[in-house]
Amino acid sequence: TQSKDLDHHFRGQAIVTFLDQPIDAPLKNRYDVGRRDIMRIIQTTDFQEMSRTAALLILNLLLNNPQAVIGLATGHTPKGLYREWVLARYSLGIAMNGLHFCHLDEYLGLGSDHPESMAAILRQQLIQPLGITPDRIHYMPGTAEDPEQACREYEALIAQLGGLDLQILGIGQNGHIAFNEPGTPFDQHAHVTTLSPSTRKANASAFSNKETPAQAMTLGPATIMGSRRILLMASGSSKATAIQNMLEGPLDENCPATLLRFHPNATLVLDREAAAKLSPATLQPAEYNHPIPLSVFAKTTPLLDSPQRILVCAPHPDDASISCGGTLARLKQEGHELLFISMTTGHR
Repeated sequence: TQSKDLDHHFRGQAIVTFLDQPIDAPLKNRYDVGRRDIMRIIQTTDFQEMSRTAALLILNLLLNNPQAVIGLATGHTPKGLYREWVLARYSLGIAMNGLHFCHLDEYLGLGSDHPESMAAILRQQLIQPLGITPDRIHYMPGTAEDPEQACREYEALIAQLGGLDLQILGIGQNGHIAFNEPGTPFDQHAHVTTLSPSTRKANASAFSNKETPAQAMTLGPATIMGSRRILLMASGSSKATAIQNMLEGPLDENCPATLLRFHPNATLVLDREAAAKLSPATLQPAEYNHPIPLSVFAKTTPLLDSPQRILVCAPHPDDASISCGGTLARLKQEGHELLFISMTTGHR
């Protein structure tokens, strides 16, 4: 079982759930993961909170690994994340010059300089605002003469970089991840794919002629599963059925996202509408997320089993000490690392 000592995550109004999912026998034939993994599910109220929560998760990763290799997705869902990421970059002064960025998918026939390419969207929304130099961003070659060979070379490039530390994902209404449409084999690596009518219709508004290209290059399910961490975001009622099928349906290549249930370090950040069709059994918080009354601890009993990094958020400098000063002092005495964030305008 994956350790409960998971990365810090936004707790505010978000509800955090860990989905304990058994591995089916057929999957063992393809992946040597004969264990029970934990999928972290974070429920948020709306698109803005989803975006901010995802940004905080990523920033925590970058603070721990400033040389991370990150796989970027495009589309409506990550737009808010990238906006929050850029704002945090300049408000917190976090260095980004050690990162490498890889490209999840690209339309076949569109070069990285094409204004309607995925690459152009990434440059506009994230790469240029972060000040990332060209040698740190690796685009899929959508105009390669031999696209399948180019896919293999792109896989080799990711391997040379040391593999993906984080892959950011959205989910299609039909359950696709990246451009892996229903029916894509789970063991498929980067490849050229024909887009489904529903995917082309959903993406048509991004093109001036309202015609989405028929084919694309994409990282495959096996490539995505090779990432050390996965962060999937979903927003809106149009994604509720896909999320339900992903988490509660059978493991099925006709819903590629179901494979993510078996990744050892996957996090879902959902807004209320995207999570609307999930059953209480899926959303019931795990035992170790329930608040623990401090009265149950004797003074000689440690509050936490092992040293932790703890983020303390307070709307005013006084609030942390007034509401839980004794607890914070005790945590410090026990050797935990405390970081305080005070959110005050200062007008008083």
